[in-house]
Amino acid sequence: PPDPRRERKVVYLRKLAALLRRDSQPNDALLLLRGLEPAEKIEPDVVEEMAVCWALLGKPASAAEEYEKAGAVSMIGLPMADWRLVAGAARWRLKAGDRDAALQHLDTLRRINPTAPAVTELEEAMKRLSISDFRFQIADCRLERAMMHTLRPLAISNVQSEI
Repeated sequence: PPDPRRERKVVYLRKLAALLRRDSQPNDALLLLRGLEPAEKIEPDVVEEMAVCWALLGKPASAAEEYEKAGAVSMIGLPMADWRLVAGAARWRLKAGDRDAALQHLDTLRRINPTAPAVTELEEAMKRLSISDFRFQIADCRLERAMMHTLRPLAISNVQSEI
């Protein structure tokens, strides 16, 4: 049975870490949370606090790695991974710009819990990202064409002046 004192300690330390993070001390919050026992570090709320700290440090890929490590540890000896850890890994991989890894995590999430609310949320985020990328590609092509129309006459005039 879980020890209520340990559970209270984890909640207390997680809240203290959140205060440190809000006080612009994400490194200190991470150090505090890293002192927890391995079984405590894989709790989804603890992992999310660590992920947010990494994000504040400008390292969303490290945030995703926290979820991936916790998910890998939680699968040892358990019949299935905690879907919240898999969803968090997908979400942070997406924020880090690693769409392929996010899609792999989303596929895993669909296998272990196809009805998890995070499935729909992540699918919509992937669609938005795809639409955004498509719009960026269109804008990039338009910019390239505009530059060609502007630079071509300049290049021609430079060549003619050299002749």
